[in-house]
Amino acid sequence: MLAFIISPVTLFLGSISYALYLIHQIVSLHIILPFFTTSCGWTYWPSALLTAVIAIILASLVTFYIEKPAGRKMKAWLTKTFYTNSLD
Repeated sequence: MLAFIISPVTLFLGSISYALYLIHQIVSLHIILPFFTTSCGWTYWPSALLTAVIAIILASLVTFYIEKPAGRKMKAWLTKTFYTNSLD
């Protein structure tokens, strides 16, 4: 029924959604968008479009270079600490 929604783009956006949720308001709305509209003198829509692209790039970097590696290390540590000790 909703199979048309599943695409590489939506899967990618789903994988970065948590990081995007965390950074979009502060970074995008309070830093980047005002910079483009006031300092660069751009109108709203080009500024908003470029701001969205930058927010997606930042969220991708946070997801793939911080969140996922930290999650793997945390899982390994938790497994080592709690799973192996429970067998003793």
